[in-house]
Amino acid sequence: MTLENNEFAMAEVIDFSKACKFLFASVCPESLPVKVVNEVPADFTNAGPEGKSYSDISEDELTFSDIKSDELSTALDELNRDKRKNSLAGHARRVLMGKSDVLHKITGILPKKYLKEACDEIILEDLLYCAQWRVAFGIKDGFWETIFQIYKSGGMPIGWSGKYPEGKLMAIFPGLK
Repeated sequence: MTLENNEFAMAEVIDFSKACKFLFASVCPESLPVKVVNEVPADFTNAGPEGKSYSDISEDELTFSDIKSDELSTALDELNRDKRKNSLAGHARRVLMGKSDVLHKITGILPKKYLKEACDEIILEDLLYCAQWRVAFGIKDGFWETIFQIYKSGGMPIGWSGKYPEGKLMAIFPGLK
């Protein structure tokens, strides 16, 4: 995939973030490889497998933050090897993280029950990482592409089901009963 295609793929993430259409779905698309759950774990940013509390996970288990960081490192390694890609990823960072209007819009539309744990900032950071993944690899199956597809489908990734790297992402879709 050419850098121009990667730039187009990154632009899709940025445009989606500006549209601020989050947490609306009542169904999870069958094509998404996720485990659908009905509630957000108390501390989903640091939850272990199956949403276990950080304090309850064993030493050999990773938190959801650890998994995100581990998966992002592959993209960052690729970006650091290519100056043009790194520059493009910097543009994505400036657009997504430097625009408080995007963050303000997200905060304004999220249901109150999802605002614990600074959910709006987590969404924006996730989308930045999705954009960086796409700059590095284009539209390619992987952890961050799945995260983006969850958001585009109106859900939110909130953890990992199973022991990493086996298993799959857990997500909520607010309209599901």
